[in-house]
Amino acid sequence: MVINDKDFVSMAFNPVYSPVYGGGTLEVHLDLEQINLAEGRYFVVFEGTRRRHVVSAFSNQPLNTCLYAYIPGNDVAEDVHVTLIQVIEESNTYLPLAQCYFRYDYDSTFYLTKFLVSSVYNVLALETLELIKSDRFDLSNEVLSTLDTRLSTALRNTNLTRDWHLLGGDLITDTHCEERETLLHFCARLGLRQVADFLLNQPGSQDALRLCNKHGELPCTIARQNGFHDLAEMLSG
Repeated sequence: MVINDKDFVSMAFNPVYSPVYGGGTLEVHLDLEQINLAEGRYFVVFEGTRRRHVVSAFSNQPLNTCLYAYIPGNDVAEDVHVTLIQVIEESNTYLPLAQCYFRYDYDSTFYLTKFLVSSVYNVLALETLELIKSDRFDLSNEVLSTLDTRLSTALRNTNLTRDWHLLGGDLITDTHCEERETLLHFCARLGLRQVADFLLNQPGSQDALRLCNKHGELPCTIARQNGFHDLAEMLSG
């Protein structure tokens, strides 16, 4: 492949910041006098100290002056290089077109996700929603309309250990397995369908579906009581 190092063209990247778990959309605003979108395919490269992602960039209209690309997650908060690449297959040419610095940072959702992941080892961690907070996050201050998407994205970007388990390693048949508010109860209370979908594919999910809290309630019961009927069906096993 031939790498053409001609001068970068004039482009604007927006945004230039993302939570460390990614999940948004990067817009690359183009000058059509300098670039012909009909030529080749386009990719955006996110290059940090430990991760390098290459994602497709696309235009949703033939005469649009903007390319769009999914923002991938990163494993640490840092500035990374973002480069727009044009690939012209006919001439086997790899052409860097524009570059910017892009900032990944930790936000309250990141810290809330870390708390939820560790909550499986503390049977009291999720007992009271109002107490799910620290100096870095506060569940009561989260925007609930977007929480499901943000949390599910953050969880998918989390490197769960191989032995991570929804009940902290307990089995529902164990004599020491206590009734508790599980992460599935948490989802049921807040209507977090995307988060539940992720959790149902993790170890311990089938036991968590059948474990009541201290009030004798299953996750599906709580979801139904709160009007989340699709989620209740999902949690019915």
